[in-house]
Parts: sequence; C-alpha cells; structure tokens
Amino acid sequence: MTATPSRSDSPYPGLQPYTEAQRDYFFGRDGSKRVIAANLLTTRLTVLYGPSGAGKSSLLRAGVAPVLREHRRTAVVVFSNWSSPGFVDELKNECAGLLENPSSPALLQLPLDDLLDRIASERNGRVLLILDQFEEYLLYHGESEGAGFEAELARSVNREDVDANVLFALREDWLSKLDRFSKRIPVLLRNRIRLAHLDTAGAEDAIRKPVEVYNSRAPSAGPIEIEDGLVRAVVEQSQSQIADPAAGGTAGADTGIRAPLLQLMMSRVWEEEARGGSRLLRLQTLERL
Repeated sequence: MTATPSRSDSPYPGLQPYTEAQRDYFFGRDGSKRVIAANLLTTRLTVLYGPSGAGKSSLLRAGVAPVLREHRRTAVVVFSNWSSPGFVDELKNECAGLLENPSSPALLQLPLDDLLDRIASERNGRVLLILDQFEEYLLYHGESEGAGFEAELARSVNREDVDANVLFALREDWLSKLDRFSKRIPVLLRNRIRLAHLDTAGAEDAIRKPVEVYNSRAPSAGPIEIEDGLVRAVVEQSQSQIADPAAGGTAGADTGIRAPLLQLMMSRVWEEEARGGSRLLRLQTLERL
C-alpha cells in the first residue's frame, strides 16, 4: 500500500509560525537554536531581533523552547498575545500554570516578579520567560498605559533574588523603541542577538527534512518524494534583497530567504499534490499555482 500526502498533516505550516507541537518538522536553524538557548539559560536578559520574515517565532517555539525544556529544573513560558486588553492576566496565568496549584485567584494579584520568584522556589529551578513579538506590546500599549507592567517586568530582570531569565524578541525596526525601558533596566541592550534570514543551506533543510520525518512515520508505506527542481525554485523564489534599516531602508545590504514565504509555497504544493493523490512534490505544481 502506498501513501499519499494528506492536506491535514502537512509538515509545512504556511504563513503561521511553527508551534512546539510541530517541532519535529522544524529545520534549518540548528546553530541559532543552540546560541539562543545558551544565552537564555545563562543571562538575565537577552534581546533577539531580526528582520520581518526571518522566522523568529518559529525558532523560539519549535526550536528553542523544546531545547530548554530538556534541561533539569527549568520552567519555560512563551507568550505573545500582546493585543489582548487583558494581556497581563493572561501572561500571569501562563506563568501560574507552572505551579502545583495554578488556579488560585491570589496568584493574579502578585506582581510578575513575585510570581516568578514563587514559581522558581516551588520548582527549585529557573524560570525562562520568552516574550515573543514584543514589538506588538510596544505598538498596542503606550508608555503611560503600561507603566505598572513595565515596572514589574523590569524588577523581574533586575532582582538578583529572582531566579528568572527573560528574552525579548522583536523586529529590528522596533529595536530603538525599547529605549523606553532603558531607565528601568540598566542591562537592556547588553546581550543582543540578531537573527538574519535563512541561508541557502538552511532553506534546503527546511524543505527536504520535514518530508524525511513525514516518511519515517509511515515506514511501511511508499515515501513521499520531492523534485530537486522544486527545491531550487522555492529557494530562489523566496530569496530577495532585504531593505537595510541602517541605510534608510534601501535594499541590498542584507539578502536572505524569507521563511514564511518558503513555508507558504511548500504548503500550497503539498495541498495541491494531496488533492490530486500524488506522492511526488513537483516543480510543475508550483509553477501552476
């Protein structure tokens, strides 16, 4: 019996970031994954920034978070719902979920730094707080509106008695907007990591290796195959000159492969082949789209 791709179990997420549940299909960022995880484990505050389309959210959720969870006595929270009016309570609920009795209403009344301290004490370990898409916090919440939360967040970073490390992840064109934290957090930009767009080798891994994982989960069935021409075309079409903010937005200073565009093309090809019952991911299908 041979297998055909199913539209519902595509190893490519399209325009949506990879989730932690999809971590087995996430490839192309091994080096960055190790560097970011090491920094978060050892440094009070890490600022991860990069151009739009570099794949920061996928890397953090499907790459970094699973690596961190493998470490003993570490508790990991990834949060990004900054557009919600109740984001403070939602963030604290996510954190409180790490406690033995997370449903206590009193937990939401605790300042964030005290809540993180309680979690670290109860678990006898370190809390690692990943604040993804942080530019959305800066966009939706003005400095006066967010003053209370920002004070709690700053104390979470600054208090040496709280065993918690924090990561801000944001688009590089918003990096300067972090200046509003500079008075509260002296170490604000001391530990920065820039995530560039995918290179060609990483992009090819992101295309080919998810198919290998998919095939390994159905070893008795015929494999799904992928044409070399399709791989080359997807890499080429998802690569473009990227504007350089330091050069006033002019193109040419940074080139790379836009991960969401790559994933969108592969998910569309997968869906089309699945619709036709094909076990081969073909260049002609991409050209027809």
